[in-house]
Amino acid sequence: MLTFLNKPGHVPIHDFGFNIMLLHGFINQTEASIRDSIAKYEAEGPDTFVVAEYPEDDIYITIDSYMGIDDHSVNLDDIFKRYYPSILRRSALLTIIGLLEHEVEKFCISYSKRHTTSISLNDLKGMGFERGHRFIKKVVGLRNSKTFPEITKIIKLRNSCAHNDARLVSNDNQEIQEIVRLLDQHPDVIERDGNQVLFKEGALVTFLKVFEDYIKEIETLINPPRQAAKLFP
Repeated sequence: MLTFLNKPGHVPIHDFGFNIMLLHGFINQTEASIRDSIAKYEAEGPDTFVVAEYPEDDIYITIDSYMGIDDHSVNLDDIFKRYYPSILRRSALLTIIGLLEHEVEKFCISYSKRHTTSISLNDLKGMGFERGHRFIKKVVGLRNSKTFPEITKIIKLRNSCAHNDARLVSNDNQEIQEIVRLLDQHPDVIERDGNQVLFKEGALVTFLKVFEDYIKEIETLINPPRQAAKLFP
C-alpha cells in the first residue's frame, strides 16, 4: 500500500507507507496527551484563593486558578477543555502537513530521476504542495484529482494556523472562503468560535485521510490495477 513501483519488479520510486503510519501514531499520541490533560484538570480542579475578605459581613471574594490562569476574565473549563486542546491540534497539523509536503517533494524528485523527465520539480513555480501538485499534474499526468481541491482548503487553514491564529478572516476582515467551506463540510471536527477555528477530536485524522486519498490517486495512476485475463474473447 502506498508504494509506487511504476513498473513491475522495479525498485519502488517512493514509499509513503512508513510516514503515513508514523503520522497516525503521532495523531494518536497527540489525542492521548489531550485526554490526559483534560482528565488531570477535571480530577485536580482549580485552586481557590481568597483575594478579599470582610468577615464581619461574612463576605469573602475568591478567584479560581489553574496552571497560572485565573477565572477573573476567562472560563477555565473553556480554556482547558476546548481552547488548549485546539492549539495542540493546530500545532500538530503544521507538523503533519510539513512532513507530507516533504514526502511529496521526494516522490517528485525520485520520479523525475527514474524517468529522466524533461521537467524537474525545481523548474516549476510555487512551493510545497502547490509546486508538487503542479509537477504531478504536468509530468506524472494526474490532471483531474478529486482530492487536491480539498487539500487546498486544508492548506489555507494550515496557513491561518501558522500566521493568523487560526482565524477564518483575512487581515482586511474578509472571510477566507476555503476555510468557511471546510467548516461547513466538517462541523463534527472543526467549529467556528467568533472569527477563529477550533479543532475538535477527529480533525487531524479527517484531514490526514484527505492526503492519503490524494496519494492513492497518484498510486492508481502510475500503478494501474491489473485486469484479470478474460476467459472468453
